[in-house]
Amino acid sequence: VVDDAIIIGESVHSGQEEGMRGREAATYGANKVSKPVIFAALTTMVAFSPILFLDGMAAAVMKPLPIVVILALSFSLIEAFFILPAHLSHMKPPGEAKGIITKSLRKIRQAVSGQLKKFITERYMPFLKRSLKKRYLTISSFVAVWMILFAFVQGGWMRQDFFPSIPSDYIIADVTLTDGIAFERATKVMEQIEKAAMKLSQANFNGSEEGSDENPIKNIQTYVKGNKVQVFVDLLNVEERTVDITEISQRWRKLIGLLPDTKEFDLRYQIRNRAKPLGFVLSSNNRRTLEKATAELGAALSKFVGVFAVGDTLRSARQEMVLDLKDEAESLGVTARDLARQVRQGFYGEEAQRIPRGKDDVKVMVRYPLLSRESLETLKSMRIRTATGAAVPFETVANIKFEKGATEIRRLNRRRVVEITGDIDRKTVNAQEVIRKVESDIIPVLLKKYPDLEYVLEGDQKEIKSFQAGLLRNTSMALLAIYALIAIAFRSYSQPLLVMTAIPFGYLGSILGHMLFNLPFSMFSFLGVVATAGVVVNDNLVLIDYINQLTAKGKKTVDAVIIAAASRFRPILLTTLTTFIGLMPIISEKSSQAQYLIPMALSLAFGVLLSSFVTLILVPNLFIVLENFKSWFRANILRKPIQIESS
Repeated sequence: VVDDAIIIGESVHSGQEEGMRGREAATYGANKVSKPVIFAALTTMVAFSPILFLDGMAAAVMKPLPIVVILALSFSLIEAFFILPAHLSHMKPPGEAKGIITKSLRKIRQAVSGQLKKFITERYMPFLKRSLKKRYLTISSFVAVWMILFAFVQGGWMRQDFFPSIPSDYIIADVTLTDGIAFERATKVMEQIEKAAMKLSQANFNGSEEGSDENPIKNIQTYVKGNKVQVFVDLLNVEERTVDITEISQRWRKLIGLLPDTKEFDLRYQIRNRAKPLGFVLSSNNRRTLEKATAELGAALSKFVGVFAVGDTLRSARQEMVLDLKDEAESLGVTARDLARQVRQGFYGEEAQRIPRGKDDVKVMVRYPLLSRESLETLKSMRIRTATGAAVPFETVANIKFEKGATEIRRLNRRRVVEITGDIDRKTVNAQEVIRKVESDIIPVLLKKYPDLEYVLEGDQKEIKSFQAGLLRNTSMALLAIYALIAIAFRSYSQPLLVMTAIPFGYLGSILGHMLFNLPFSMFSFLGVVATAGVVVNDNLVLIDYINQLTAKGKKTVDAVIIAAASRFRPILLTTLTTFIGLMPIISEKSSQAQYLIPMALSLAFGVLLSSFVTLILVPNLFIVLENFKSWFRANILRKPIQIESS
């Protein structure tokens, strides 16, 4: 919105310098830049539109923003072409300043304007002329910078996180103990964690004395139910404490130490209750295959630096009895069905008859006495009837062994599944890089080793893949629509490519900003990239539109490019500075609510900053190269006469 006002205000100022006054200058300024401003607003709306057509939880979080942006841009066009020119039409020509304050402001404004004109004349224009003479070297330099920055992304130097991890003002120790554990044991685990939290509340942080006000812990709460144990540690607000919550969490984990009889243990301190960053789902109908593959994948994950708390959904301490048929059972005509039926009859019972009693029936069950049913020796000493009617000892046809049984069985598409999860130290390792290595190096080996094993995308990973695929599809369609709009504006198929060259540099500018501030690139960062595309397209549209106006008046291409770049230097610079400086308060904010907006603000601020160099240096060089190519094409290709065959 501010960019449009700057561009129109600059055009009105140009009209005043040419001798126009009042309404004439305002009308001239609005008409001069009407086409690029309108099409820039339309392209920005189209750039945000892909988010409106995405599905899933992540898209639901992001959808309000493009709606607000599209409405704001729509009303900004009304303000830019009707309200702002009406206000500017009442501006009087600059006369002699009266008063001390007015004279001081006039001197400051003239000094800044003079220095800016001097910089454009003595610094920028000579540099631009030299770059135009060595245009191919200039273009190669920009391409080299693009490749270097993009290599940081592909090489894993740039941390990526689908949803930003926003630290909260509390830490939760969430423990799931083995099933069937005694309440007294769960209480002891709770006391162990609580004792560690008490030590943490008296710990020395940032060189402060024990128990001083610098300690960030305010309160400790505990909770035990069944095999679930939770301990809450309330902290000072993020604006008040000087200790990073990650450091507090790591120190608490060390003080807790080993927890016996633990199935799952996690320390959570994010605002959004999200799943662990590492999650892999394996599927098979063979339990032995799942157990072996799960163990191998868990061992492989534990070898990664910065990966800890590796667990799976197969773990359980509940013992169950497994009956296996011996080879001799087949010769006796005893099947697994026969064995299971006779054991069930002996211990659960077989209905012999029903006796009517009032409105109900009483079942008469035939089975072993209660004391016998509670003894394993009864099972070992029972006799199994064969197909011929003979009774043989149980141990003649079957073996007894004990295994850990599953407390729950998860299935997907009728196949049994197990999830292997893990946590990471975000300062040491990137979750997406670990997932990429596992999917490329470990999963294929397991699938080859176990033919009946399948790797399934579920949970966060499935949502991430679906979101990225939909975003890529919709963004591609939006870029085609942007190209069509710019082609209509310029009546050219080649110049829209020049306008859109700044978009990839805006993306790399956002990458650079995230690396400087050591923040992971998230889905909110992409919104900043989209906003950057709208700003830089606006600048390029205005620049190329003015070049076309000058060439239409008979100016040589090189002269038109230099004059247009020098004329648009000030509005482009003001656009960059107002955007960058205006976003710095959000970037420097420490509150928890602002952490969602910081990635978007970083992308926009540094994307506009890097794209400004593209607009002022790269685009003029590309324009000259494009015009030279057109001239060569006309001279060498189109000079051949076209032969039309007569029928």
